[in-house]
Amino acid sequence: MPEIHDGDFGHVFEITFVDSDGDAIDISAANTLQIYMRNNAGTVDTHTAGFTTDGTDGKIDYTTVSGDIDTPGLWQIQGHVTDTGVYQRKTEWGSFTVEANLA
Repeated sequence: MPEIHDGDFGHVFEITFVDSDGDAIDISAANTLQIYMRNNAGTVDTHTAGFTTDGTDGKIDYTTVSGDIDTPGLWQIQGHVTDTGVYQRKTEWGSFTVEANLA
């Protein structure tokens, strides 16, 4: 992952939903796609994601906008999808570091 600095935007975060064997899960029927991002202060923001392709590969993504990344330190990220009334799935947590700026 490229280095991320406080205030950056335009970064694409891609998350893959996998089963216990590490194989991608088909999430193409999901109607709610979200990516949670928690900064080192504990604040969690929910972002609406999209399918990277068509969902059969288990991948969703989100491109950050201005204001999304606003605190240096260790961040956590998690994917969440639902197909209303049928299933809800969340990924394991991932992490990334946001670097401070000199000016």
